[in-house]
Amino acid sequence: MNIGLNGDVCTGTASVPGECGIANVVAWESVLFDTAFSHVNNQATLIMDGKKEVDTAAHYRFWLSLSKRKVEAFPGHHLVPLRMSLERFIQVHSA
Repeated sequence: MNIGLNGDVCTGTASVPGECGIANVVAWESVLFDTAFSHVNNQATLIMDGKKEVDTAAHYRFWLSLSKRKVEAFPGHHLVPLRMSLERFIQVHSA
């Protein structure tokens, strides 16, 4: 929910690391998961029922469903590719 169309991260309420690099991957994972998740920043982040655009309510339903079923591994087939490698993401966001 907090990744923009161009890969920008909405940090919301999360604590942001001082740098963006491979050494900070764990800290940036926390930024992605420790924010409040109040709204969708990019509707093209999940594929649900064949649709590649979902609103905030659909996102919440999706995550609630995973939680209720106690899913241990994220079902990757629901993700819409960012079309950017992790290496490129770091290069773009560490400039």
